[in-house]
This record gives sequence, C-alpha cells and structure tokens, in this order.
Amino acid sequence: MESKYIDNIIQNAVNFAKDKEHEYVTLEHIMFCLLEHEDIIGLVKELNIDVNNIVEDLNHYLEDPELNGLVNENGVKGEPKKTVSTERIVQRALAQVIFSGREEVNPLDLFISILSEPNAHASYFCQLNGLDKNIIVDYLENKYNSSKSIELVKEYTVNLNDEAQKNRIDTLIGRHEEVDELVHILARRKKNNVVLVGEPGTGKTAVAEGLAKRIVDGDVPDVIKNKIIYSLAVGDLLAGTRYRGDFEERFKTVLDTLEASPNAILFIDEIHMIMGAGSAGNSSVDIANMIKPVLGKGRLLTIGATTPDEFADSFEKDRALMRRFARLDIEETSVADTKAILKGLNTYYEDFHKVTYSEEVIEKSVDLCHRYIKNKCFPDKALDVIDAAGARVKLRNEKEVTLKDVIQVISKISHVGQDVIDVESVDTFKNLDVRVKKVVYGQDEAIDAIVENIVVSKSGLREKNKPIGSFLLVGPTGTGKTETAKTLAKELECKLVKFDMSEYMERHSVSKLIGAPPGYVGHAEGKLGQGLLLAEVEENPNCVLLLDEVEKAAPEVLQVLLQVMDDGHLTGSTGKTVDFTNVMLLMTSNLGATDAESLKIGFGDQTKSKAIDKAVEKFFSPEFRNRLDAVISFNKLAIELMVKIVDRLVDETNALLVENESTVTISITEKCRDQLAKDGYQPSMGARPLKRVFEDKIKKPLSKKILFEDISNMNITVDTNDEGEYLFT
Repeated sequence: MESKYIDNIIQNAVNFAKDKEHEYVTLEHIMFCLLEHEDIIGLVKELNIDVNNIVEDLNHYLEDPELNGLVNENGVKGEPKKTVSTERIVQRALAQVIFSGREEVNPLDLFISILSEPNAHASYFCQLNGLDKNIIVDYLENKYNSSKSIELVKEYTVNLNDEAQKNRIDTLIGRHEEVDELVHILARRKKNNVVLVGEPGTGKTAVAEGLAKRIVDGDVPDVIKNKIIYSLAVGDLLAGTRYRGDFEERFKTVLDTLEASPNAILFIDEIHMIMGAGSAGNSSVDIANMIKPVLGKGRLLTIGATTPDEFADSFEKDRALMRRFARLDIEETSVADTKAILKGLNTYYEDFHKVTYSEEVIEKSVDLCHRYIKNKCFPDKALDVIDAAGARVKLRNEKEVTLKDVIQVISKISHVGQDVIDVESVDTFKNLDVRVKKVVYGQDEAIDAIVENIVVSKSGLREKNKPIGSFLLVGPTGTGKTETAKTLAKELECKLVKFDMSEYMERHSVSKLIGAPPGYVGHAEGKLGQGLLLAEVEENPNCVLLLDEVEKAAPEVLQVLLQVMDDGHLTGSTGKTVDFTNVMLLMTSNLGATDAESLKIGFGDQTKSKAIDKAVEKFFSPEFRNRLDAVISFNKLAIELMVKIVDRLVDETNALLVENESTVTISITEKCRDQLAKDGYQPSMGARPLKRVFEDKIKKPLSKKILFEDISNMNITVDTNDEGEYLFT
C-alpha cells in the first residue's frame, strides 16, 4: 500500500517540531501541517469554518515552553521523538483505507484519524471551532452520494441542452404551435406535465429536442430559459439489473437528483414503458407508481412521448397517472410542411453525405412518399428516403442526388416497380392493355376497362381516398379472370395478394381477415391477430388484391369491403388502420354463368349478359354494387382462341425448360395445335380443360422422354395422326 502522503506529512511535522525545538512530535504538529494542505483547507471552508481560528489556537498551544527539550545540557540539538498517539493515528488511517478498498492514504484520512482522538488538543481545538469527526463524515457521505447520483444521471440520461450546444440536434422546422403549447403547459402551476401523443415518425422526439435547442438559443420565455432537458431511456435503466431493488434504486436516485435540481425537465420517450417496468410478481410497485408522488408535487417537470395505441392500451388506463399529465397531440405534417422541413434540413444531410439535393428532387421526393409509402408518417418517411438516397450516391462517389436515386429507394420500401413510380415514365402504362391482351385472350373490353382506371389513377385525376380500382369480374370459369389479375401484377411490378373467399364462408371468419376481437383467442397475436388481409396489405401496400369467388364469402365479409371501396382504408380489431389507396381490388365471381349457359340458342349474347347482371344484382346489396367502379363481364372463349392459348402453353413449357437448364426444346405442328384446341375445348369450362389436356398429352410424355431417354440438345416436335394420336419426333 502506498503511504507517500503519510511519509510527507509526518516528515513535515518532524521538521516543524525540530524547528520549534520540541522534544516530541505530537498530533498538534501533524494537525498544523495538515491545515496547510489545500484539500483540508478546501474541505474546512466548504463547512463554513474559519481555518485561521484553528491555526491560531494551535500556534498558541505550540508556543508553550514546556514543550521544549530538544536541546540537551551540552547544547546539542537532537531529533524529536514520535509519540504513541502519532503511531496510533497512522495505523487507524491505514486500517480505514484497507476497509474502504482503496490503495492510498490521503491527508483527509489522517485528518479524520486525529479527530477520532478524544483527549488530544488538536481535536479539541477543532471541536471548539465547530468541527468534529461526525460533521466531516456526514458531509463527505452526502457529497459522495450526491456525486454518485450525478454520475447516475449522466449514465442513464442524455442532456439535450448539451447535445444542442454541440450541434447534434437538427433545427426544428415548423411545429411552432406545438412547441408554444408545450411551453404553456410547462409554465402552469399544476398539471404542468405533458404527454406527446402521435404516430411513429410524426416528430414527437423532435419536438422535445427542438425545445432544448430553443432554450440553448434563448428563443423561449423567461419562465423556462434556464431549464435543462434530460432524456431518460427506460431500457437503459433496466439493462444490467440482476437483483430485485437494483432497478428501483437506480430510478429513485435519478428521480431524486433531478427533482432536487430546480431547472431540470425530464423527458421520457416511449413513456408507456413505465407501466409495469420494475414490478415483480404480484407487486404493483413500478416506475409509474414511483413517479406519481413526484409529479403530484409539481417540482419536476416531465415530458412523455407515446403512440395513440400505446396511450389507449396502457397509459390512459392508469387514471391516477393520466390526471397528472396534459395531452398534446402531434399530428402528421402535411405535404407542404414536410417540403419546408426537408428544405430546412437538407444542409445537414448534404454535409454528412457530401452530396447536394436540388429543390425539385426534394419536392418530388415528398410527393412520391405521400403517394406510395402509406405505412409510415411524415416527416420521418421523407427524411428516411433522402437519407438513403444520399447514402447511395455517396457510395458511388458521386455528388448529386437525382430523382432516379429517390425512386430506387421508394421502390425498395413500397415494393412498387421503378417505372410505375416514375412520374415521367409512361412506358409501363402506355401499352399495358396490349401486353395484357397478349396473355389473356378474347377479353378486350374487360381489359380496356381495367387499364383505363389504372391510367386515370396514374394521371392523378382519381380521388385520393379511394383504391386504384374496385372491380367485380364476372363470367364463366376459365375465361381469364384470375389470369388477368396475375398478368396485371406482373406488368405493374407489384405483388399479387390472393384470397380464396371459399375459406371465409362462416360469419366469424371475418376475424381471420381483420383480426380477432379483444377477449378472443389470438387477439393481437401475429398475422392472424392483426388480420390476414390487413397484414398482407400493410406489408405490400401497392398490390393487386384478388378476392377469388367473392360470392362465397359471408355477408359480414362483404360489409367489411365497403369501407375499403369507399374510404380507401380498413380498420382492424386492434384499432390499427391500413391504407388501401394504392391497391387494385379485383373480385371474381361465377354468378349467373350457369343460368346464362342454360339459355337456348337464339336468345343471343346480350340475353346471356342480362342473366349475369340479374344474378349479380340479386346477390350483392345495392350499397356494395354502388361502390364498385365497374362490373366487368368476361366472355365465353371461342374455339378460335383456343389455338392461341395452345401456343402460349408451348411457350411457357419452353420457358420452364430453359429455367431448369434443360437443352431440350419443344414445338408442335399446326395439325397438333388444332387437335389440342379441339380436345381441350369445353365452352362452359373455358381454358382450364385445355390446360389439363396439354398436361396429359404433351407434358407427361415429354417428362418421361427427358428422364428416361437420351434426348439432350434435341428439339422435340409433336404431331398428330389421323386417329388423333400424339406423336413425338
């Protein structure tokens, strides 16, 4: 153990006694030397005790002639001797250091050790001036606890004022009304705590940080100009706690320290986490109950932030806690306000990424975000987009962010093709009807009607609170209704979300689509808890939604669809709302097809169409039909179209062979083509029988040849003989 302080001070005391020609080195000599040390002087002054008075008393005592005796009768000066008490206080100081786990004795240890000697003049003079051991120990303990508390505050909170001074907080653009209202609430005598409620990404934390920056800049009323905002992370408090009581001690210490500071404002992000945090078993002692008395006193201003769902689910249920807060809603910023925010903050992103953003890019970024990113809120989603675009450009060692870079980012987030997003690109839509007709034959009128609605939506002339289109596709089976949906999804580079409505025939099955109600098994658990339909659309907000055989769904399911077609959104059982404005809703039905086919020849197609219309009118309610953009009839396939379908099936087969790295190709003769069309034609069944015939007559024999015969690098030609047999050569 190091004892340089002991050695130095004792040696100074020995020299002092020698100068005084004293025979012994006493505690008074050591005390005199200690009172010359800056640490001891500082401590005594902190206790408002005059050091000079103690020194004067010691000087008076040490001038006593009876202490002399160092010079012997022959006039020779000897060395002063250490008393027993001198050795005792040294050993006591050493013991105290060992007990406390330290490695070095400091002057304070010797000072306290001397004060522990009740019969010494040194301790008496200190007591005479109002200084004793207990006073020093209590003071040091409080100082240590205070220092520890300050360290805990520094460890588990972030001083937002310091962050603002270091330019680590972006300037708050807009939100002036919200900040002003926040200041008004904080200035109250009672109920001067605020909970900021808003969807994720609306800028709740930014409001608190913006207030801190305004405080630093002096742009606030006098009532809060000296306030300091401390941001507390509840998760950090919980991290690393092993034993019961550790968490409570941390939080209580932080709370007491901030409460003792008259200028402190506590900011708790995700404040709903305080509900139940720190409780154990059936105990009701959590952060929420620990903070209530502090909030009730009004001595610690508190700002919280949470989402509407969490506010309703947990925070609002504790009425005792809720009445101590004033609610301040933070709404999503408008498109215009978001553009202003991005223009004000773009310099931060330019400096960070070493790139530039033009005003046009910023404005179009906001517009495209508003149109295609529906599951996030402004301004956060727009900031994310320009940040990601800036990162892409920086990694390419380029200097300017273009609209193309922004479109690439939005395409990744929204799962929509870049050509679809690009407002200047019309190639995807210009010939969309032509490309769909190449796959779906004989349904030109139906395809034209659907594509026209897509074009209207692309042009921006459609109501913004409606889906891209809501269509009921009716007609016989196998006429291309489902194929149309698949082809549209492929051409528009978005996902096809398909639901077979025969699975939702029971009235309770609506809970599978929009989520189980509270109290039911599965509520708020996974995709089924959220609702399969809501989960799929939220994950793919830009999609083709196909509800196959919609007439088989329960009436309750159809009632749910009314909200989608009318308002462009759907609210689930959990209260969560999902946007459908970038969804194309296609519903298929075979209603009336049987009745139409049973009509005698001679009545004409118009009469058959009326039979389907009558069946649709009879089955679907007026409010349902009134919300549809169109009821589109798919015609029965003629025999002439079957030949084209055969050619498509051949092309698809060859594509599969290439995909599987096969060197075999297949072709068919004209005679074979006609035979397949004839064998697969059933007017009431559409193209599906033809696919089965092609599977049996072409694919199955071909698969055997590929597996069991050596036909590598060959083109297999299929022909038919007069008996209708299929020949492979």
